[in-house]
Amino acid sequence: MPTLLIHEQPETPAKTFGARIRQLREEKGFIQRHLAEQVRARLKQQDGVGFSVSYLSKIEKERESPSEAAIVQLAAVLEADLEELLTLAGKLPEEMVEKLARNRAARAFFNFAIDRLSEADWQELLAYVRNRKEPKGLSQSDS
Repeated sequence: MPTLLIHEQPETPAKTFGARIRQLREEKGFIQRHLAEQVRARLKQQDGVGFSVSYLSKIEKERESPSEAAIVQLAAVLEADLEELLTLAGKLPEEMVEKLARNRAARAFFNFAIDRLSEADWQELLAYVRNRKEPKGLSQSDS
């Protein structure tokens, strides 16, 4: 049974990976030991890699940068947005890098829009793209 911490809900997400992990952990009421044990168990099932309390502590203090596999498991245990955590850790998913490498127009659009659109603009654009009808001949696997 995890030891629970009493805490107040923060108003905004932390701006660094380690701070965000700590914030999410505290929001869940987990102590470091509980989170490390959960992540270690999930990583062992996946590829046998370990994950210790001291490693988690170093991550939270920005002294270590975890692997993508560890970030995936941290997101799962903390029920967090994986893309947010990968971005904060400075790691783009390999699939995204490959797609951007293959799609010149996507790179051009991203480079043009990244500093021009607000968060609300990005959300509106995402909603538009999700709601638009799929062009004929284009399936999910093609995109």
